[in-house]
Amino acid sequence: MRSSDRVLVMALLLTSTLAVVPHQSILVASNAVDQEVVLRLGMPDQIDNFNPLIGLFAAAGYVRGMLYDTLLYISSNGTYIPWLAEYYRVDTDRLLIEFRLRPNLYWHDGKPLTAHDVEFTFNLIIASNYSDKLDKWGLRRYIEYVKALDDRTVQFKLKEPYAPALFYVGALIPPLPRHIWSGVDPTTFKNMENPVGSGPFKFLRYTPGVSIEL
Repeated sequence: MRSSDRVLVMALLLTSTLAVVPHQSILVASNAVDQEVVLRLGMPDQIDNFNPLIGLFAAAGYVRGMLYDTLLYISSNGTYIPWLAEYYRVDTDRLLIEFRLRPNLYWHDGKPLTAHDVEFTFNLIIASNYSDKLDKWGLRRYIEYVKALDDRTVQFKLKEPYAPALFYVGALIPPLPRHIWSGVDPTTFKNMENPVGSGPFKFLRYTPGVSIEL
C-alpha cells in the first residue's frame, strides 16, 4: 500500500448466490476522500484461507485480490501498468526482468514493503524446502534466481526465454511480508487471523459463514 492510500471498509456477505449491486446504490460524493466507504457484496462460496500461495476457492481468491497488491496491474486492454513497481525493464538478451518499487510502500501493519519482501516471496516458491508444494506454476524450470539489488530494486534472472514470465512474477503472484511469512510454514499457513497485505483494502474481521469486513 502506498503511503498516500486511504484504507476503505468493505463488508462481504457470504451467501449461496452472488448478489448484484445496482449502479444506483453506489454513491460517489465529491468529498468522498473524507468519508468512510462501506460496500456490501454477496459472495458465492465459503473461504478456505487467505494464503495466496495455496488458496483454491474462488471466493477467497476474490478477497485476496483486494488484500494483496502485485508489482504490475493488467489493464482492460491487456497492457501492463506499474503498480507496486514504479517501472520495470526486460532485457531479452541477458534474460533479466527488473522491477523498481515505488518509494514509501508499506504493509497494512505499518512495516516497510521492500524488494527484500519480493525476493523472499519468490524464493519461497522456487528455492526453498517448500518449493515442491508451492511451485504449482512450474517457475523453477524457468527462473534461475531472484535477487534484491537494494531496498527498491529486484531482479529476476531467467534460465531461458519464457513468454509468460512477466505475467507470473509481475501481475499474478503478490509479494508477501517477510517479517510474517518467514516464521510460518507457507504450505499449511491459512492466514485467517489477520492477513497483512499491501492492497487497497485492509482486513478487519472474518466471521465464518457470515461476513468478511475489509
